Amino acid sequence: MTNLPSSNDKQFLILIVDNNPNNIQILGTILKKQNYSIAFALNGQQTNVFLEHATPDLMIIDTNINDIDCFELVKNIKLKTEEIDFPVIVLSAKNDLEDKINAFSAGCVDYISKPYDSLEVIIRIKTHLKLKQSQDIIKSYNSELERLLELRTKNLIKSERQAAVGDLLQGIVHNLKSPLSGIFFSVEFLHNHLTNFLSIIESNQTIEKEDILKCLNSSFKQAEKIDKVANRLRDMINGLMTKSQNDKIEELRECDLSDLLKQEIDFLDADLRFKHEIEKEYYYSSIPLKVLINPSEVSQVIHNIIRNAIDAMYKTEEPQLIFSTYSIDNYAYIKIIDNGPGIPETIIKKIFDPFFTTKNTDPTNTDEPLGTGLGLHFCRQTIQSYKGDIEVESSQLGGTAFVFKLPLA
Repeated sequence: MTNLPSSNDKQFLILIVDNNPNNIQILGTILKKQNYSIAFALNGQQTNVFLEHATPDLMIIDTNINDIDCFELVKNIKLKTEEIDFPVIVLSAKNDLEDKINAFSAGCVDYISKPYDSLEVIIRIKTHLKLKQSQDIIKSYNSELERLLELRTKNLIKSERQAAVGDLLQGIVHNLKSPLSGIFFSVEFLHNHLTNFLSIIESNQTIEKEDILKCLNSSFKQAEKIDKVANRLRDMINGLMTKSQNDKIEELRECDLSDLLKQEIDFLDADLRFKHEIEKEYYYSSIPLKVLINPSEVSQVIHNIIRNAIDAMYKTEEPQLIFSTYSIDNYAYIKIIDNGPGIPETIIKKIFDPFFTTKNTDPTNTDEPLGTGLGLHFCRQTIQSYKGDIEVESSQLGGTAFVFKLPLA
């Protein structure tokens, strides 16, 4: 566990902004005795120049600045340094309510009236520096937790992917066995046919020209069947190899989003329920939709969305899916629609949250689809990492429509 650093662990840098050098000297003397490093600026322009080159741990600003309103300057600073925030304390001779409200509205953390007590100023500065340290540590913890969550999510998604591939292997083998059986049958028929024909020739029997033509014609037909089935088998294997290669690519490359969707659908055809029991419609873009992506990551997004749609329709009597790709302005879109039960409005905003799921989470319950609550979270994180977006809406089929977009390359 990380311990909070004490004020002695580092020399804090404090920026004093005041148009009166005497005020800076007095306050600077007080702070230097506390082992603080001091920087100063006489106006807003000098303050901005300083902040372009360094970031203080705390800033003390007097309301009396010549070239810009004090609180306007603080607002501008807060906007510019949103990622690297630091506390701002106001010194003022006014001590009225409106002035204090303006200070806190601008983003200041404290307001000290003049004349001030040196001990009070020191204590308030120490308090705000400790608060800043605590906030920085919490931010650091949050960043680390987000990193670990993202890593854990990717590992779980990878495990799910491997499990899904394992489940689909049987379907893949089934799909490959069918054309292979056709090839073996045709080869056997052709072999027997030609063997019989050769035996007739070797026996010196008289063969009519018509019989020769029939034999050759039959042989050619079987050869054409072999060629046709072999080509189909080759296309299936090439598709699986392309899919496998895409899953291994880690760097960005230009891909056609429609082709990526087709490859994922071909891969899912190994799921016999998806292939035979779900009615499907396809509306692909007539022009290439080139996007610059890691194809394995976006393939995983497509897979997750389709798999979720399949799971959502596990009780639907006549399940249906509609796939479409298109472009609007400078974005390429994929839309996947199902006619499942849909998603209630009360939870639709939560579905992309990590670990939120409406699926069965009990691995021993094999009657319902299993979920981890990470699939859609991964989808959103992935699509947004490419400056895209993903949305969910009710579909015209009564179920759910998932739409995601990516910038065209």
